[in-house]
Amino acid sequence: MKLPAVLGMCVAAAMVGCGTEVPTRKPVVVAKVGEATLTVDELEMMVRTPDAGQVTGDIKRLALERWVDRELLYQAGVRDGIEQDPEVFRRIKWARKELVVHALLVNRFREGLEVTDDEVLQYYEDQKLQFARAQTDIHLHKIVVDSRITARNLYRRLRRGEDFAAVARKYSRDPSSEDGGDLGFMIRTDEWDPDLWARLQQAHDEQILAPVQTSQGHEIYQVLEKRLEGTPKALEDVRLEIINRIRANKQWGRKTELVEHLKIEADYWVDLGPLGLATWDDEADSVGSVE
Repeated sequence: MKLPAVLGMCVAAAMVGCGTEVPTRKPVVVAKVGEATLTVDELEMMVRTPDAGQVTGDIKRLALERWVDRELLYQAGVRDGIEQDPEVFRRIKWARKELVVHALLVNRFREGLEVTDDEVLQYYEDQKLQFARAQTDIHLHKIVVDSRITARNLYRRLRRGEDFAAVARKYSRDPSSEDGGDLGFMIRTDEWDPDLWARLQQAHDEQILAPVQTSQGHEIYQVLEKRLEGTPKALEDVRLEIINRIRANKQWGRKTELVEHLKIEADYWVDLGPLGLATWDDEADSVGSVE
């Protein structure tokens, strides 16, 4: 008997231990379409998030429904011979390569993409114009009542200093009443009456506007704060976006370095002639000095 075979038998014996089979966990199937099945482990991989956040039951249920829908459509496509279409086959081949490249980059660059607070702050200061508001947004409180008389009475009480949130919770029939009438920051949409929005824009911070009648009833607004068009968003509002941008830039730089290294080691060439394009050498020669 050859030595490698003996070693293989020893390793196998050590793994199973005196003829005892290693117990394996049978996959638990949660869905089946034709001959295709989806296991619990596969579903968990589908809904896994990069930040390891909590995955709710609703998310798993939605993922399960989408898998069933997609599998039904896929099997219908197979029966129609779609897989044999040359264009579809080409796209599948390209998609497979893209997946492999993505997995390679994730594996190679798993470490070293951390982003510090100083990097975030520096990026924000350097690129602040990119984070300018496209339009003015206004932080509003709102009360809605049915009667004009009630609205006028509440308005007078608010002007005398009663707490807007307390009055909203007690008298407003708007859904925001549970939050003391707080609508958060609002931007102009087609739902806003142009004249009303103009009044809100002209108001100063903390101002309470006189009641206005709308299709919803008699409304009272308080303008808490305005963030004007063109002003930069707060750092905390764009922190995650900045972190993602910095990571993408770092990954792009490292990917470029990796590609250049691979080019040195690889046996490859490019011929632009059949495309009717100038070769790189020709382009370099055309950029000579002018006498």
